[in-house]
Amino acid sequence: MANEIRYGCGLTIVKSSANIKQIDNDAIVVTDMLGSRGPAIGSVMVPTSGYNVDLEATLQYLGGMCKMKNKGVNLVVAGVFDPSTSHFFSFLDLIPDEPQVVRLSRYLCAEFAGTGTGSLSSPQTQFWLVAENATTEVHVEAYDR
Repeated sequence: MANEIRYGCGLTIVKSSANIKQIDNDAIVVTDMLGSRGPAIGSVMVPTSGYNVDLEATLQYLGGMCKMKNKGVNLVVAGVFDPSTSHFFSFLDLIPDEPQVVRLSRYLCAEFAGTGTGSLSSPQTQFWLVAENATTEVHVEAYDR
């Protein structure tokens, strides 16, 4: 199949030598890729004051797969930043040398009026990375959905 993304998905939890739980360790997920852009944005230096990961400027279709890897020694936190209130809402820890693969929302940084099912507004918030303790390099590979 052309225009597809494949990635592995698995999890093994070991709580003691007698208690091993395995979940879909050999699962390969295949998803269609609507657009053709990516990887974006590459390696960035993330300061403790935060870095705006502006994927709208590079991708044609938001909602694709994204792989992030912290290449430094400090924790980096991913989240949504609201510039109108200066509030940062974290949702993902990027541990050093631990890659994370996620599907980003096609509504990334957009806001919904009312209960979350109301009308959609243009993006008012930003997808941010924030380093703990010192500036840290993070590699971001985002693709069109």
